[in-house]
Amino acid sequence: AVALCGDGPQLLRLLNPVTGEIPPEYAIENQDEEMASLGPITDLKMVSMLDRQATSQTAFPDGTTAIGSPNGSNGVTPGHYQPACLVLSGRGQHSQLRALGYGVGMLKLGSTPLPGRATAIFTIEDEVRTKYMLISFVDVTLVLKLTSSGVAEVPPGEAEFVTGLPTVFACQGVQVTPAECKLVPRGGDWHPPRGCRIAAACWDGGSLILVALADGEVRHRGRVVGLAVDAPGLVNEVGSFDTDTEIMTVSAANGLVALCTRGSKVALYRYEEQQQQGAGGQLSFQALTVANVSSTVESLHINCMGGLHSLYLGLTNGVLMKYSVDPDVGSLGRQRSRFLGPKPVRQITTLPDETTVALGASLFICRAAASPGEDWCVPTTGCGVDVPVFLAPYVTEACPTGGVVYICDQDAGSSSMVLGSLLLPLEGHWVGFHDLLRPVTLGRTGRRIVVLDSRPEGEPGEFVIAVLARDSAAKGTADEGGSVLHLVGGRTFTMLATLKFPSNEECLCICPVVSKTALVSQQPPVLAVGIHRRGTEEGEADSYSIRLYTYFELEPAPMTHRRYEVQLAKEQPTEAAIITMTAHGDGAGLLVSLANGTVALYNFRDRLQLTRQSWIKTEPPIWLHCEHDDKCPDRVYSAARSRGGLQLHGIRKRDWSIQPLCREFGGQLGAQFASACVFDRDTVIVGDKRGGLTTMRVPGHIAADEKSDLAGYPMRMPL
Repeated sequence: AVALCGDGPQLLRLLNPVTGEIPPEYAIENQDEEMASLGPITDLKMVSMLDRQATSQTAFPDGTTAIGSPNGSNGVTPGHYQPACLVLSGRGQHSQLRALGYGVGMLKLGSTPLPGRATAIFTIEDEVRTKYMLISFVDVTLVLKLTSSGVAEVPPGEAEFVTGLPTVFACQGVQVTPAECKLVPRGGDWHPPRGCRIAAACWDGGSLILVALADGEVRHRGRVVGLAVDAPGLVNEVGSFDTDTEIMTVSAANGLVALCTRGSKVALYRYEEQQQQGAGGQLSFQALTVANVSSTVESLHINCMGGLHSLYLGLTNGVLMKYSVDPDVGSLGRQRSRFLGPKPVRQITTLPDETTVALGASLFICRAAASPGEDWCVPTTGCGVDVPVFLAPYVTEACPTGGVVYICDQDAGSSSMVLGSLLLPLEGHWVGFHDLLRPVTLGRTGRRIVVLDSRPEGEPGEFVIAVLARDSAAKGTADEGGSVLHLVGGRTFTMLATLKFPSNEECLCICPVVSKTALVSQQPPVLAVGIHRRGTEEGEADSYSIRLYTYFELEPAPMTHRRYEVQLAKEQPTEAAIITMTAHGDGAGLLVSLANGTVALYNFRDRLQLTRQSWIKTEPPIWLHCEHDDKCPDRVYSAARSRGGLQLHGIRKRDWSIQPLCREFGGQLGAQFASACVFDRDTVIVGDKRGGLTTMRVPGHIAADEKSDLAGYPMRMPL
């Protein structure tokens, strides 16, 4: 594959390394496949995709809650998934707004609708590739055959599959239904005792199938039966044991069997083969431990990797729990917990390449072992709108490992089957970014992303993104300039509104403003826009101003998606071009950096009137950051970068006066400042043009009236 990288799209061409020709199995229509380039990245924002938010926090037995707990999480706000990264990438007509998610990638190969809603999916493999896929419904089983030309339905009677009953479990040429355990194709079978049915089954990775029986006559009683699959194609019962309660699910690996009974009790047994004189080997079962789980167990899975046994529990509240297992005494050691979303964790399985996957609100990949400081369970992105419900591995010559086939629920009680391939990590690199939504093409170079307030209320979990796209005026037309402002739905990436500026106007910057006064009076939220209006040939000079736009949702028309309207509310002239601006404090005003070196403070009055309260003259600042301190509500802090170095100012809300809090700091970085962030009252984090971060602090607090000196920490972190 040859990738031609640049500011535009990347051209991918698949070639045979020997002949230099395109292999026929990878032939594509135009011999070139285009993918949008991610470079250059002009702006990015981190957001929480609110449609992935948990409905309520989940309490773990050790007192921690959801993601963000100290016992194995990723530091994200409790009750949320890992955040998405909104990115403006590309230049010109190739510029796009993309939502990138962190996780292991999934390549979707194809999908097909199914007749009804499936309840499970299994694959039966041979030494080379998967031959059959069994899709279980409520009362029947659909059998599909994987061939070189695709997937085809198996005619009734072929390979002697049982199709008139749902499939409980299937693997390695074994199909288990509620009425029998059958070897396919054309093998022996085993039937449970009269009055019993098979409730669950599992494979231990060797020649043993364990089935859990439910007694139809005596409720709340269960039995586990071990079945040995012989080479001639026979199924023989080799051992069993009874339980006091009904068995819901069972899993086995390397001499250990774990089962969950009704009432959320997890029991662990050890089984060994014992040779008897004049008879074949029989299994003996020994009870090791019984543990109570605080929530209902939906799924259970035990595996052994590298000599270490691990027990996974999937709960109905969306929590995945991992325990270490001592195979000698059966003790369970709590390792990690992870909240996977508001849906139950209904399936946990290990793929042939020893990758463990868990299905909750989405698909998650689990590490076999993880150190205390790393994330042991990462989401799988790239599935699009397909949310896996049931999953099974499949192996082909083209995809020997990492291949999965999964079921996705659709509307009206139907489902679809999807073929996919996991983009598994290499050499321990588990981090990747992939598109969560279809990218939005902007048509111009994206310059700025602003996540607006969720008001006005829309669909549940929806929020609005404002995107400023701007090219040179020469690329515009007589009626349309080079600047465009888009409002995009954050959850769906639908275009809500577009504001096009005329050819003689240029949009310099944008800033959202939502004040407490506007919230109380139910006024629409405000978007502040810096404007440069070019002069005319008749002698009219250039002018600059701040425009306040209100945006609100229109009444939806039938069969249409949501639409917004943007209206001009107020325009305030300025004496110079606006470099950047930011809302300060509770949103009651704007702090504006002008090209003539003025840092101006504008305060809001009634009906969105802007009044300039104070200003300070400095060398022309080219960067500005403003931060409100909850610990000192009377203060607002700003950091500006000028040619002389870093400047820090304090704003008193009593009289809106601006005071310098420290001397200009050039230090060892000199004019290499690129950006700065007020991290706390006495700490400033500075990014430099050489790709490093430096943390600086003021001795004492910068809230003091007297000037202080900024001092850099000796450690500089290169990026």
